[in-house]
Amino acid sequence: MDPVFYMHHANLDRLWWSWQKRNLAARLTDISGPINILDYDNALGGNVTLAYPLSLGVNALDVTVRDVMDIRNPTLCYDYDRLY
Repeated sequence: MDPVFYMHHANLDRLWWSWQKRNLAARLTDISGPINILDYDNALGGNVTLAYPLSLGVNALDVTVRDVMDIRNPTLCYDYDRLY
């Protein structure tokens, strides 16, 4: 893979965490939207919740959205020394 791809996505992750930390209590549980992209009338199935399963295939055990909302949780287990 292209190294720029990794740098770009690592920075997006850092920016996301920076935004979450501005109101951590609220943003760790703030999730919404359709399960199927562009299915805003929910014709194909409901909305994403914190309990929604994320399948990681053969790479790891399945987790829920709740498991990955906080990067410091045991599932992801990392943090940033500084954000700026």
